[in-house]
Amino acid sequence: MRIQGSHLEAFVVHKSPEIPFELGHKVDMKGNLFNLKALADTNPIYIEDASSAPEWENCPALKMGLSSYLGTALRWPGGEYFGTLCILDKKPIGSTLMQLALLDSFRTSLEDELHLVLEINERKRYQRLLEGKMAELAAFNTELGKKEKRILDLKREMDKLHESASKPKGH
Repeated sequence: MRIQGSHLEAFVVHKSPEIPFELGHKVDMKGNLFNLKALADTNPIYIEDASSAPEWENCPALKMGLSSYLGTALRWPGGEYFGTLCILDKKPIGSTLMQLALLDSFRTSLEDELHLVLEINERKRYQRLLEGKMAELAAFNTELGKKEKRILDLKREMDKLHESASKPKGH
């Protein structure tokens, strides 16, 4: 899920008849969400079965039959939140050390990708800026060439005038 204004949006979804989320599905961040708990925690969170926990009774995922959650926050390189990497299921997912390590490995990889996205966008911005400056330079060089030609034309005219003025009169 990625943060889009005041909503979380399903950015990547595993297609399964058992999971009701569609790509682009949005959830208001003001609700009682597993993802908000993941965003508030520095460690991955695991909720084995939220259906019996009173704190989750208004959770939208429960209304879809999803009661088990394993997730962690994803951050941009500057530290601000991108969203969450999470697994939701109708039955307990389990939370072994191997699953947590795998989730953390995926989180690290995705955050590295986010860093690359920012770097690529920054390079594209600099490329556009450079192309604009090169266009300005080309226009300046064209204008400079016109002025140089005008100066040479004026110099030739002056040389002709000087030549005719230095010729003896009357011959």
